[in-house]
Amino acid sequence: MGRRKWFLGCLAIVALVLFGMWYVPQRRLVSDQQRELSKLREAGEPLHHRDLLPPVPPALDGTPFYRQMMEQLEQVQGKLPQEAWRELSQLVADPTKPVNLQLVRTVVKETQPALNALREAVAFPHMRLVQWEPVTLFPHFTWFRRAGQLLVAEALLELRRGNTSKAADNCQLLFRLARLVGDEPCESFGPVTQGLIFVFGARLLRHILANADISPATCRALLKEVQAWDIDRDVVRGLQMERVNYGIQLFERLRTKPKGEWLEAFGIPKEKQPLNWALWVRTESSLLAENQLLLLRYYNQLIAFARKGPPYDWAKIEQLEQRTFHQLMGYPTGLLGWALRFRPRELAGIVLIDLHGLGDPEMGPKGVFQRIATAHAYHRLTQAVLGLRLYYHDHRRYPDSLQALTPRYLPQPLLDPFDGKPLRYRKLAKGCIVWSVSKDLRDDGGKEENDIAWHLP
Repeated sequence: MGRRKWFLGCLAIVALVLFGMWYVPQRRLVSDQQRELSKLREAGEPLHHRDLLPPVPPALDGTPFYRQMMEQLEQVQGKLPQEAWRELSQLVADPTKPVNLQLVRTVVKETQPALNALREAVAFPHMRLVQWEPVTLFPHFTWFRRAGQLLVAEALLELRRGNTSKAADNCQLLFRLARLVGDEPCESFGPVTQGLIFVFGARLLRHILANADISPATCRALLKEVQAWDIDRDVVRGLQMERVNYGIQLFERLRTKPKGEWLEAFGIPKEKQPLNWALWVRTESSLLAENQLLLLRYYNQLIAFARKGPPYDWAKIEQLEQRTFHQLMGYPTGLLGWALRFRPRELAGIVLIDLHGLGDPEMGPKGVFQRIATAHAYHRLTQAVLGLRLYYHDHRRYPDSLQALTPRYLPQPLLDPFDGKPLRYRKLAKGCIVWSVSKDLRDDGGKEENDIAWHLP
């Protein structure tokens, strides 16, 4: 009898120890997750969509005109042949190459109602186009990019007619659209799209200045519009929205659902959901806490990079990506992985890998920050070029260095967003060249194949 009691006592102790080993780490995850949210709350960080998207008075909201533009573009896109759109894209990509101008003119003519609606829309400071869901898509970006192409094509046709003023107006409209898109922070996709629209405007301006001149008043108007865009602010707000959407709001929704329905929030039906033993051996609260904690800490670091601004610490961004990818994928693979199928961080993996391209050189955080740095480069080069043109109008020559532009033409020296050094500049026998080293961080002397360069005649 005594041996039996001793055995049962040992068994109870072992069971208690095993229960503690199972329960305590899970409870610690929940406490850490709650502590992380408390830190954000105390720091005044946004925790809800409304914190980043306050209500907009109708008198200040351009949304109806943006929707009208998109509806009209959708109608015209289905009406015109694909060949016409290809010709338009080729003209925008390289205005010096021959294209079928008649087809391009047809596209521009048919889309005038849409472009007129866009011109109405950008007169308002705000937009609210997104329906925020557990997995939010941004289809309006496709139409904004298409509208950008159309504005460039229209300007190029006007330039061929000698209407430089109209071409410059479209350039200013593209710069304004790039800025206004940031009013509604659309995760990291927003600043990337803003950069693409801005690049349309910058390349259009480069073509205008290569073939014509614009007045000092136009230069100053363009410069004012360009300087109004705070890229760093929009990048921070976009990442804050991504953290709110996937690091906070998503988990508030999931806590109202049983484990078996979690993946349905991502559009994965039950019959296609793979087996995951973590759902059976872990508590719901600890699984959600572990995934949420990983996402919050990941986004906190990305936001810290964005707040610092360029030049970004590329090594640390890459380390963050590799470390997070390992945290998500650091479980057995192959036959053993199939047998165990233990994926406690599956939710975070869907968010970061499947939806936001973690581990992909182009779609992952390093690729996103490189594209944002490229937008910064065009943004600063455009300011430098407009400052140079203003200097040229006053002195009938270009300066010996960019330092001559401050403070009269530019408020401060412009730095290369990729390496933090001053933008490169060289005065030529005819004209000048200003450039950024681009993402390879190597100065190739302004060669356009490798650097982001801008020649002025």
